Order: sequence, then structure tokens, then C-alpha cells
Amino acid sequence: MVVTTHFIDEDWVMHKRIINFKSLDSHKGEDIGRTLLTCIEEWGINNVMTITVDNASANDKAIEILMKKLPNLYDGGKQLHVRCMAHIFNLIFRDGFDQHQSSIKCMQKVVTYITNSTQQIQRFKECMKELNVESKKFLCNDSPTRWNSTYELLKIAVQLEKVFGMFEVKDPTFVRDVLTPSKEDFNICRAMVGFLEKFKEWAASPQFCLIGKDMIDKYDKYWGNLEKLNDFLYFAVTLDPRFKFDFLQQAFEKLIKLKNPQKDPMLNSEVILKAKVLIRGLQQRFENFFYFYKSKFDNSGSSQNQTHGHEDVVVIDDENDFMGDLIVQTDYPSASMETELTRYLHEQLVKYNKDFDILLWWKQNASRYPIIFWDCKSLLWRQRWRSGQILDPYRTNLSANIVEALVCTQYWVWKSRKQIVDNIDEILKDDKVAKALEEAIRTEMERENNQLIFSNS
Repeated sequence: MVVTTHFIDEDWVMHKRIINFKSLDSHKGEDIGRTLLTCIEEWGINNVMTITVDNASANDKAIEILMKKLPNLYDGGKQLHVRCMAHIFNLIFRDGFDQHQSSIKCMQKVVTYITNSTQQIQRFKECMKELNVESKKFLCNDSPTRWNSTYELLKIAVQLEKVFGMFEVKDPTFVRDVLTPSKEDFNICRAMVGFLEKFKEWAASPQFCLIGKDMIDKYDKYWGNLEKLNDFLYFAVTLDPRFKFDFLQQAFEKLIKLKNPQKDPMLNSEVILKAKVLIRGLQQRFENFFYFYKSKFDNSGSSQNQTHGHEDVVVIDDENDFMGDLIVQTDYPSASMETELTRYLHEQLVKYNKDFDILLWWKQNASRYPIIFWDCKSLLWRQRWRSGQILDPYRTNLSANIVEALVCTQYWVWKSRKQIVDNIDEILKDDKVAKALEEAIRTEMERENNQLIFSNS
């Protein structure tokens, strides 16, 4: 189990670091929860905002344990669990793939057959050379947890269709050991590649309507109910000075219209009213979130009655239809703002720009919004999640402690923009570090000696 943290440093630069890499003896929720708790305690983390995991039932149990044990949780921990978007996207696309599973599986098997043998790879490349087929990429296997890897596999494979035909002639075992893809399989996979490349236009392709329906059903299962989404997803949008609640109002209206049955359409005024009801509830929860951090960080109270000027611009100009439709219609008052929160929400939006640096904006405006500053930093800083990690055959022969040390150290050194330590001798002067290193080296040497004795006997 790998535990990764995202945090913002003192210069407001986002970082991602692996802080634990553990071997689990059991994948029960209780064991996962205890391992995560141990990791959090070892790092001295006192405030955890969110934990992102995939949708396995064991992870739900682990979250329940963490909600009971972790201190200082906002809203009693109800918003602690943020579902892994990458995992959900993968599930959505896997459901779409099911409609043509046989053709896709056939292609996966022939690619695995070829890439698993150096001899077969060489023979396939010779066929490419004979046919004068040039490709910047060679055949690649996919991962069941990454839908885009299946897309890459299919995309490269269909480009090399002629090569597969020659390879089938030159390798007699190919037909015997593997069910080779037919012309129809290649056509289906080629259509799948085109479909995925233009996913937003799926409705224009009648033969893939069923795929689209399955994918939308899976989407609705996790994100279809606007009232059940994690509040932090909304808060993150609100803390973007380009969007705030204006963006959410616009988004809610569009989503409500999309979900509205065509047989019984809602009036536009009803759609707007329903969106406003959602916004009002969200505003109240966002205010509670603000005061949660105000109670923790605001000691002076001096920021309550200050007034500041507005941002200069509020014009939205973008090629995207949704962003182009986002025009601020509310004229907010510019004076007598009672709190830092209302001051931020009532100020005009910052001009929309694709290259806008939100971290830089908050760094420059931290003194104006000291409490919201902590809201923003915490939403990004406190996130933790666990996910899978694949080890190569060489690392799996090492002890768990050595693997964790290698993976974590390599990642921190690789990702660090600054020198982590001035002198390695300073680290070794720490008795605990020196003792841990000696113990790990001794354990590894004993393990290697035992393996050597066993092999000799």
C-alpha cells in the first residue's frame, strides 16, 4: 500500500510525496485503517482534511475507522472520504468497453503473446520492416486500472493491422496458441479508438449509443446526485476567484436541464429556482467551513470590518461553450461588508484565463483573506490517498523495509526542488536513524545468507 501526500510549501508551490510504502498481510478494512493511522501518527500529522481511496468495500470500512480515530475533522468527518476520480473514470470506460469485450480481449491477448517474448518482438519488428511500416510506438500492454492504457493498446494495434497478417504467416505457433483477431475485430477496435478520441461526440455515433448509456449510468452512480457529492469539491471551486458560486450556479442549471426528462420539461424559472436552492444550502455549509478555520487560526479578529477594493475585471471570454456562458449577472455591493467571507464572495470575479495560477493569487492575497487563506491551503495541503504500486521482479526480492526506504527516498529526492539535506553525515548523527539503518542492513544480510545456505543445500 502506497500513501501519497499533496502539500503546499512556504512558497505556495504544490508538491506530491510518497510518505509510506507498506506491505499488507491483509486487505481487510480494519487492517488498512490501522496501517493508515500508524502512518499518520509516525509523520506527526495532526490535521487530515481528506483521504482519497478507490471504491473497494474494504476502503469504506477503513474510512469509518479513521473517522472515529482522527482528531480535528471538519463536519465530524462526513467529508473525509473523497472518491478517486481516476478510478471512477476507469470504471465508466470499462463499462463502455463491455459492449465489445470479445474483440478487445482478442487484441489484448495477441499483444501480450508478442510482447512477452523477445523472439516474438524481433519477428514482429522484422515484419514491420518488410512491409515498410513505420511507427513511433511499439505494441504495449494495458493495465486494468487505467482505461487510457487500453486506448493506447488499441490505437497502436489497429495501426499495425497489416503487420499482424504477415506475422500470422511467419509464426505457425501464433494461430495455434492464440485466437487471432479477425477483420471485424480490427474494425470494432478502430471504431472504439475513434469513439474514445471524440468521447464528447458519442451521441452522434448511433452504433455506440448503448456504450454511452452504460457509461452515463456508471457516472450517475457516483456523481449523478448533486446533493450527495463531497462538499470539498464545491468548496474548491468557490475558492477559485475566477468562479466562486457564480460558476456553480451556472453548472447546476445546466446539469438540472440535462437530467430533466424531455417528456415533462421544467420551465427555465423552475430550473433557476432549483439551482438557487442548492446554492443556498452550499453557501451555508461553506460558511460553516469558514468559521471552522476561523476558530482555529483567527486570534486577532482584526480582519472583520476591513474593506478592500474589487478586482479590476469580470469579463469571461473563452472558446469553451460552458465557460463562454458564464457571465456574472449579479451586481454585488461594494461597501459595508461585515466579514472577510462576504468580502471575498462579493468581490467581482477575476478575469477567466486558462493559465491562471490560483496558488500565486492566494499567495499575493493572503493578507487580505487570512482565514480563507487557510481554507484554501488546507483543501490542497491536507489531502492524502492510497493507491496501487507495481514492483518489478528485482525489487520484490528485497525486504519490505528496504523497498519502502528505496521508494520513499527516491521519490523525495527526485521531486524535491531544493536540496533536502546539507550533509549526509548530519543525518547519520541522529541515533534513531543510524540504529534503524544498521538494523535494516543486518536484517537484509541475514536474509541473503539464509537464501544462500538454502540454495547450496
